[in-house]
Amino acid sequence: MKHLIRKISLLATMPLLLSGCNKGLVSQDSYDNMYDHLVYCWNQSLQGSHFDNAFYGDSRVIGADFVGAFSDKSVVNLGVGGDRTSNLIDRFELIKTISPKRVFLAIGGNDVLSGKYQEDTFKAEYSALLDMFKENGCDVIIHTVVGLTCANSSLKESDVNKKNDKIADVNLVIKSCAETYNYTLVDIAAVMNKEGTNEMNPEYSLDGVHFNEKGNAVWFDTIRSLVV
Repeated sequence: MKHLIRKISLLATMPLLLSGCNKGLVSQDSYDNMYDHLVYCWNQSLQGSHFDNAFYGDSRVIGADFVGAFSDKSVVNLGVGGDRTSNLIDRFELIKTISPKRVFLAIGGNDVLSGKYQEDTFKAEYSALLDMFKENGCDVIIHTVVGLTCANSSLKESDVNKKNDKIADVNLVIKSCAETYNYTLVDIAAVMNKEGTNEMNPEYSLDGVHFNEKGNAVWFDTIRSLVV
């Protein structure tokens, strides 16, 4: 039991350390080396472990306490701040290591925020990731991407509107892929965005991008019946 607790503590700490690293203060090569080292250590710590539910995604994932919210279930949080779809492909060995029954996939926001978003590229990478899940026999719960908001943030309204338009495009791709691959879709954007808009409901905003406790609670309640 103590060994398992040490493992879980390590799993919780490493992605937070990486997400707290400002990419603007280190070179891309240095950041990539740290990222690769994180994934290597993470994979080693997971050897011999099994979790029924894996939450796989970016900083919104690592910022949500799924382990605490579903303490009666077998859950692991595999979120890393700043991750794009390509990063989840690169670190897919983590999924293969623990062979979860179900993966909750929440990715796509940083594909837009990176400033390099191209619909064709995103669709190709997202489809490639789903192919990998299929090959490994994973059941996947696909999430749409909640928009941004100016509330509780320093974001400019014009920038938020532009990003949210692209996030809406991302969500169309995600919905199409969910249908093509016959995976369950959780349209969390429809739940957490302001009604009739692509903007996050300000009540759920921590900093305009991430969710506060109320927002995370809504997320937990939305998927509770799907956690095996």
